[in-house]
This record gives sequence, structure tokens and C-alpha cells, in this order.
Amino acid sequence: MLDEIYERLDGAKRYENYVAGICPFHADNKPSLLVYEDYFYCLACGKRGKPEYLLKQLNVPRFVKVKMTEEYKNPWSEWLKNKSLLDVCKLAFRNGQSTYLEKRCIPIQIQKKLKIGTLDNWVIFPFFDKRNNLIGAVARAGEGNSFPSRYIVPANQNPNLLYIPKWDILNEYNHCYCVFGIIDAVSLYTLGVPAMSTAMGKKINPSAFDGIRKRIFFIPDNLEEGDAQRIASKLDWRGTVLNINYPEDCKDINDLHRKGLLKREDFKIND
Repeated sequence: MLDEIYERLDGAKRYENYVAGICPFHADNKPSLLVYEDYFYCLACGKRGKPEYLLKQLNVPRFVKVKMTEEYKNPWSEWLKNKSLLDVCKLAFRNGQSTYLEKRCIPIQIQKKLKIGTLDNWVIFPFFDKRNNLIGAVARAGEGNSFPSRYIVPANQNPNLLYIPKWDILNEYNHCYCVFGIIDAVSLYTLGVPAMSTAMGKKINPSAFDGIRKRIFFIPDNLEEGDAQRIASKLDWRGTVLNINYPEDCKDINDLHRKGLLKREDFKIND
């Protein structure tokens, strides 16, 4: 089934146990559709269903293909072969923290507080719920890692998880700030700002924010204001997009953080 879908789906990339490609159910210009053996799900429009249904929609063969080699298999598949997700995250933490993040002004002590670790030239960010239970993880390519995607999640992980560095800070305020990059969220955390990030950039269903019943200020990367507005507009009173005047050599919050252009008082931290 996956082989047939791979042959027909625009922009298809074949991974070990799923296919990613252009979603045929909306005006998609980036690979937003994830297809597994037993279901498919679009990170952008939220369309989901059985692969058999998708195959019926793809009744015209498509030919845009980028095949994955053995070198580019999802690293989580190997890590999770004989270990649980919790064990993998613990192993990464014991391996030590990331010098790459240090260069991006995320100190080692902050990395330790957030249980960030490293494994095979990947930076491992564990996701915790408000009860401090591990609910997911993301691997970010380290310095010099040539993998085609910078961020990789375990197969079948919920694509709509939110990365929240520390729930106690988030719960302290009646508002929070959402960015589209995990390193950006950690940058805000270093300032004591109630922050969160999507797991996979701006490809997220607005329903992911159903459990956050407070005002959410979205801080998009440079030129991504439209994507932020699309999500915020679905959240009624909770969603507001902040327009940031980025300097010419900055494109996101971490760039501002590294240049010392972020201060705690720049944020609305008093309710």
C-alpha cells in the first residue's frame, strides 16, 4: 500500500515505515501529509483516514519522487529497536549536553534542567506533560549532521504535541508565547518567559491548543506571519500574532537571543 501511494503522491519521500508528501486535500506547498500502513494524517489541514481511501483519491499517477537511502533512515527506528522512549531520552541525557546549543546561547545548566541530551550527533528534546510524564520527543540534527530533515520524531508519535519547557512557568501566567521552533522556546525559557513551541514547525492543527485555556501570543519567524495568523484565527480570543521587526541578519527568536536583543521586560509577563 505504501509503495503504491509513494508512486502516486506529489513530492513523496519514502521513509522506513511511512511516506511523506504533498497533501491532495488542500493547497499544500510543502510535504504535510504523513502516510503509515494503517492511517494517514495531514499536519496542516487535519485530514485523516485509511490509506485505502487516500489511494482512491490518487487515481492519477504522480512522478515527483525523492527516495531515501539507508543512510537517511529515521534514527528513532534504530534507537527504539530495543529501548523504550524513556530509556533513549535517559541515555541521551547521560551522554551529555549539546555544544551546538551552547553556541546558540543555551547554557549547559539550562539544558540539564530541561533534560536535553545528545545521541549520534542529534540533540534530543524530551516532551513532558503537566504531571512531568514523558509524552514524546524530537531529535534535532546536530552541527555537521547532513540528514535531509533538521527535526525528526519517532514513528506514530502524535504530530500535534506541544513542547513546553517548564509547565510551572506556563501555569504561573494567564498568557503564554508560542513559537515555531523548539530552540526558540528554550531561548524564551532562559528569560523566564512562559513559552511553548510546536513539535514540527508551523505544520500543526489548531486543535493542539485545546488544552491551553489562556491567551496565546504567537511569535512567528521572519516572513511566516501568515502561517501564524492561520492558526491564531482558529483560536478565537486566545490567539494573537505579534509582528516582530527582525533586523536584517535575524530570522527568529533565537537569532535575537544570541545577539542579546531579547530582554525579559520586552515581554508581557505581568497579568
